[in-house]
Amino acid sequence: MNALKNWPIELRPSTSLILISSILLLGLAVFFGFPVARGAAALLICQLPLIGLYVLSKRQLIVICLCISASLFLLALTIWQSDPANFRLDQDGFLVLIAMGITLLVGFITVELNQNQLQRCEHRKALEETLENLHLEATKDPQTGLPNQSYMREWLSQAAKRSHRSGLPMCLALLARDDAIELGEITITKAQSTTPDELAIDQLTACAQQVFRENDVTARWSAEELLVLFEGSAPDQAKEGLIRLRQEPCNIAFSSSLVVWHANQSIDDAIVRLRAGLLAARQKGGQCDESV
Repeated sequence: MNALKNWPIELRPSTSLILISSILLLGLAVFFGFPVARGAAALLICQLPLIGLYVLSKRQLIVICLCISASLFLLALTIWQSDPANFRLDQDGFLVLIAMGITLLVGFITVELNQNQLQRCEHRKALEETLENLHLEATKDPQTGLPNQSYMREWLSQAAKRSHRSGLPMCLALLARDDAIELGEITITKAQSTTPDELAIDQLTACAQQVFRENDVTARWSAEELLVLFEGSAPDQAKEGLIRLRQEPCNIAFSSSLVVWHANQSIDDAIVRLRAGLLAARQKGGQCDESV
């Protein structure tokens, strides 16, 4: 397979068919015009199905093998009838029969190899799709498509290292609807039906993705909470982003809390502070941003 990829021409089905046809005509011409080279010509002709290895379909290979065998037989019959002196039945006739048999055998082997390669490709594709689905389930929230808490923790760990090297500030914001259910770690599953709360979190997510910068990472932290990482942003810049989000016409009443996060601080400690700030914002009547 790797050797075929290194050919100077791209082996596509159409290219392979043209190549096989050209070599077949050349081999038949040599077989007809040069009796002393009939053995070499027959050997060349019976190997032609190999050009379709990993390229042609089973049906195409069967047709090619039958065409090659029929061409050899008809050419031998024509030579035998038109010029019997240059065609010895015990040698040339036997050579044609052997070449036809080898052609069919090579074709059968090529078909089997192609089928095995096709099965391997299908298995590889299925495995890749399975791994991709597992990766999405492990890193993405199934409802919103945002990074989930597990993936976000890894992202925050890498962001902390970048912040430590560059000296740039980081801010974290925790967002939740004002009329949402009580805050907490709530397991989110695909089996949950769509509820008004879920529709609202979808709307809030869509607005956040439109407002925040590309390098501001938004994740679903729990059932009713979105965590936003403002990497390389000072508190004033992060707060401007929250103000822009509040001005979006998404019709979702939400509160948020904002904290400056340092690379040496625990993310769990930051979340505790953020939730305390979020509850304080709600106690003020909601629809406000609290810095902690």
